[in-house]
Amino acid sequence: MLALALKAPTFLRAWQDSDVRATTLLLLLAAAVFVSVPPAVIHRVNTVTGVPNLAAAWVGRG
Repeated sequence: MLALALKAPTFLRAWQDSDVRATTLLLLLAAAVFVSVPPAVIHRVNTVTGVPNLAAAWVGRG
């Protein structure tokens, strides 16, 4: 998440550059997965969706 925060000024300055947009999107997705990995969140995703072990596909476990 620190890398995403450090990349933010570059993204704001050069958002037209497709390489900058792709890198920022990749960092954003990685941060989202990192935040969703705690067991409590995995349980919540599985409970809310009603699909057993749905979170396994999201965090790469299973």
